[in-house]
Amino acid sequence: MTEERNPKETGMRDVPKNLKPYFLGLLRRGPRWNEIEGPEAAELLPRHLAYLRAKSEGEQSEAGRYIAAGPVLDESDFTGVLLISAETLEAAMALAENDPGVRAGRLAVEVHPVLLPSLDGVQALYANASKMQNGMQNVTQNGKDAER
Repeated sequence: MTEERNPKETGMRDVPKNLKPYFLGLLRRGPRWNEIEGPEAAELLPRHLAYLRAKSEGEQSEAGRYIAAGPVLDESDFTGVLLISAETLEAAMALAENDPGVRAGRLAVEVHPVLLPSLDGVQALYANASKMQNGMQNVTQNGKDAER
């Protein structure tokens, strides 16, 4: 004899109990994607990466924060993904739209609400900026010494 299950419970045992609301940001090539000449273009990638880092390392702001962000590696229309923790869709959109790449028109973003298992313990790790600068100075000094 098989055990009968309530239709409302069907499949619920397969759904994680620790679901939390997040927002998925999808970055695409923007209308100015191919504008790669000039000083603004040269400094845009470092500003974009600094923004991603600041919004993932820092405390959650009113707009929210990035749980994770990264590039899409194939040749699709998508260039990157953002996983955002925010109170509202509007706050998540504000966070994503303030990205320097989006503001410059090089990137376009869309944001969607999603339910995922809790990612409270997930954190991107970055190299310490002062260690990186010291390392670069050592490389430069060693390079000069090697030339002599």
